[in-house]
Amino acid sequence: MKLRNTAAALLVVGLVTIPLTACSKEVDAKNCVTEVSPAAAAAEQAVDVTVVEDESVPAVTGAFGETPVIAPGTGEAPTVITAKVLQAGTGEKVTANDTVTINYAGQLWDGTPFDSSFERGEPATFPLNNLIKGWKWGLADRNVGDRVELVIPSEWGYGDAAQGDKIPAGSTLVFVVDIIGTVHPWDGKDLSALKGAKATDEKLPKGITIACPLGAKPEIEIKAGLAEPTQPQTLWVAEGSGATIESGMTLEYLVTFVTWDGQTRASSWDGSGEAPVGGTAAPADQLGAVGHTVGSRVIQVIPSEPSMVAVMDIVAAY
Repeated sequence: MKLRNTAAALLVVGLVTIPLTACSKEVDAKNCVTEVSPAAAAAEQAVDVTVVEDESVPAVTGAFGETPVIAPGTGEAPTVITAKVLQAGTGEKVTANDTVTINYAGQLWDGTPFDSSFERGEPATFPLNNLIKGWKWGLADRNVGDRVELVIPSEWGYGDAAQGDKIPAGSTLVFVVDIIGTVHPWDGKDLSALKGAKATDEKLPKGITIACPLGAKPEIEIKAGLAEPTQPQTLWVAEGSGATIESGMTLEYLVTFVTWDGQTRASSWDGSGEAPVGGTAAPADQLGAVGHTVGSRVIQVIPSEPSMVAVMDIVAAY
């Protein structure tokens, strides 16, 4: 199941860790975006959530940490986001812009399962700003340690878009979510570790240039007619001046994607395309970032449909 924003998810999948580069081009600094304002994401109007204690949602058995058994829904599904706290935790309150670590199981209203981190044997970490609205607003104001059941009408799920062969268009979704941890996001103000980064000896692939200095939104140019890549490539073009990244940490990063025809598909520096404004989170180990530093810039060449170049600036690690 694709809970996350598509563009942000691309950088998490299939990264190749190879030695790492710098950026390159004289530019007018006045035209470079040097500030990020995640407050723009926070300004999004909240969606009302109905919190229930009754049996209007499917029955669930199993304690926090155990794989839940979720009964099929009966009768008409709710038409609003509905949350039921199955087991109350005593931890920190989750806010709508947090990054959360969770275990979850999901099924359709009729009881057909489609995804489960419990079955995969490891929790997931997501920024709520990258998830469907039903998750973002259904988990906001819950507490770490809560086991929450969410019923999400299609309006706040995937709408009229089917998700593969498991989630038909217009589906009402049912989730049981164990909230393991939460981290309040990077505030978008401190870019010092990026601005203090030092270029490595890595060279950009021929035909690709990046304008704007470190600590600013990268402007990516791909030479017209350049042959598309056949293999993924990851280049650490600069090492940041921040703390060393350790195994087990979660990273927040700003990312910009440009397709091979030179079109900016998304950028979290300014919220263009599919990207939310501000930091996107992913495990450091999954990104091959262990041993590098906060403030580093990573460039990935992605052979896909369409082929892309992604530039990721690491802004925080926790």
